[in-house]
Amino acid sequence: MTPQYQFNLGQTDPLLSIAQNNPEGYISVIEQELQKLNNIKQQLIQAKQPAQQNINNAVNIWDSINNEIASMTNDQKELLAKDETYISIERELQLMIQEELINSVKDKVAASPQGKELLEKQLNNIKVKKEEIIKEANKNIEIFKRFQEAARLNPNLTYAEFIKTLN
Repeated sequence: MTPQYQFNLGQTDPLLSIAQNNPEGYISVIEQELQKLNNIKQQLIQAKQPAQQNINNAVNIWDSINNEIASMTNDQKELLAKDETYISIERELQLMIQEELINSVKDKVAASPQGKELLEKQLNNIKVKKEEIIKEANKNIEIFKRFQEAARLNPNLTYAEFIKTLN
């Protein structure tokens, strides 16, 4: 057994010294610590409440939208579906939803054997095609720069006419 050495450097644990000298003081210190912990707990609970309220508000907005649309006739729904603003917002919402759905299942797909295999195939395909795509994009940029120069010399030149001269 290894000997244990203890050193007293003149300082004692304040809680232990309170307990020895004044047991009521020790209880008071413990109660103060408990109060501090309860205050921290309340702060954490209050911090969570706005987040939950935001989620509830978001759900209420979805419900309100669904209720508004449900109260329309089919003809009114068709007119709404032709509205440019509605279409634009709906498209953005669909993209956001699709992105969130993809993010929520990415790990599960990557963990499955078939998903892992497909992801590896996709990665390899991208690596192979990337260089070709960069060359093609650079070629198109170069052609457009040449068109800009030709159009500066001949302002009536169209891009379609310019492309025909290249072939």
